Amino acid sequence: MTAIHAPHARTETAAKAVVSAVKFPATLATQRLRLRPFIIEDAPRLAMFVGDYDVAKMTATIPHPYSEADARHFITASLGAPLYAIVHANGVIGAVSLQNNGPQNFEIGYWLAKPFWGRGIMTEAARSVIIASRHSCSTLRITAAHCDDNPASGRVLVKLGFEPTGEKTGHSLARGAAVRLLTYSLPISPTPH
Repeated sequence: MTAIHAPHARTETAAKAVVSAVKFPATLATQRLRLRPFIIEDAPRLAMFVGDYDVAKMTATIPHPYSEADARHFITASLGAPLYAIVHANGVIGAVSLQNNGPQNFEIGYWLAKPFWGRGIMTEAARSVIIASRHSCSTLRITAAHCDDNPASGRVLVKLGFEPTGEKTGHSLARGAAVRLLTYSLPISPTPH
């Protein structure tokens, strides 16, 4: 999981951070997954999976504990943002987002429920969002960062073509502490329309 800018009610910046003027597709589909906006009915699963400390601690803005009320607030506040619920089989198992960090520069963030780790699901979901970004805007670069104690997230990024660019200090709301983040970048060229 990278430092996704998402699901909690405790800071108003969470939903605002993922909002951009770029128009992304409402839904995306892969061989195993459907990516769509969160709906209020997702709140119980969202709270259950994000409420897992092992998931929350790998993100920047997810607090711990995380309640169903936090999930409902997040879902309401994130409408219209380039944020996708990752749906596998019968329900939401994660999220992937793109945060607009300025002209032609986005940061990808994601989390995945612990029972689904190690199955290639995040690589598949993130790849779909990256491809959509090529069709939706003139993005030149997508960046990412992950906690240094989360090498699995680094492997996802490398599989997607990201290259390491260095490190920085961030903050994990769930840990309540500063964390060392490893940073990555992926140059993108838009697909001709």
